[in-house]
Amino acid sequence: MANIPPSLGASCPSGGTFYVCLGKKTEFIGCCTINPCTTGYQREPGTCPPENLRPASFSKDSYLDLPAQECDSSDSSALWWTCAGNTPPFLGCCKINPCHRGSCPTDRLVAARLSPDPDNRQIFVGTSPTTTSIEPTSTTQSTPTATPTPTTGADPRPELSTTTPSSNSGLPPAAIGGIAAGAAVLFLALIAFLLWRWRRNVRQSQENHIRPFVTEAGGYQPTPTFKPVGYEPTVTSTFSSPESSKSTSLPNFSGFPS
Repeated sequence: MANIPPSLGASCPSGGTFYVCLGKKTEFIGCCTINPCTTGYQREPGTCPPENLRPASFSKDSYLDLPAQECDSSDSSALWWTCAGNTPPFLGCCKINPCHRGSCPTDRLVAARLSPDPDNRQIFVGTSPTTTSIEPTSTTQSTPTATPTPTTGADPRPELSTTTPSSNSGLPPAAIGGIAAGAAVLFLALIAFLLWRWRRNVRQSQENHIRPFVTEAGGYQPTPTFKPVGYEPTVTSTFSSPESSKSTSLPNFSGFPS
C-alpha cells in the first residue's frame, strides 16, 4: 500500500475523501465525493466527475516537500497550485490563481493527476501501485506566503526566500564626520605652522645679509664687498670716541689663498 507521509497533512476541507489512484489509466490525485479509483468518471477508473470534485488542502509546513503534479484537462488555463497562504492552504489544479483569490471556486476546479516524473510523484506513490485514500480532516492554519507565478509545464509555486537583517559594525555617520573634521583642522594647523616657520627663517636670513659690521670704537660701516684674489684695497676710516680721537685702519681683505 502506498504510504502518504502524515506530515503532508493531505485533507478535504470542503468534503469528500483524498484519493491517489495508482496504477490506473488516469492516476487521479485529490478530493472526490465518490471513489474515483473504482467507479471513475463515465466508468473510467482513475477519474473524478466534475460535480464530485472538491478542493484539496495540505499542511503549510510541508510546502517545500510538494512538487508539482499535472492537470487532467486540455485547457491551458488549468495549472497546478500549492497556496500555503490560503485559509486553508490549497492544493490542486485551478483555472484561476487561487493564491490571489484565497480559494478556487468549484466551477474553476480541475481534476489533477500524478506526474509521470518519478521524483515528482514519489512522495504520493510510496512503494507499491495501489489505491490510497485519506478521510477528510479540517485545517484552519494560515500563514502569509509569496504570490506564485504560474508557468505552463512547470511548478507555479514561488521560491521562498529568507531575509536576515544585516548587522552594521561600523562607526555611526556622526562619529565619522567628527573624525574627518578633526583631521582636517589638524592638517590646516600643521600647514599654518610650517608656513609661519618658513617666513620667519626667510626674514631672519634677510636681516643677517644687511646687518652692518660693528667696530671696536663703537662705530659701524656697511658690509664690505669681497673682491677676487689679488685685489688689495686699503680703506682708512677715522672714528671719534668720547675718550680720544684716533685713526683706525680697516682690515685688508686681500688675504685669500692663491
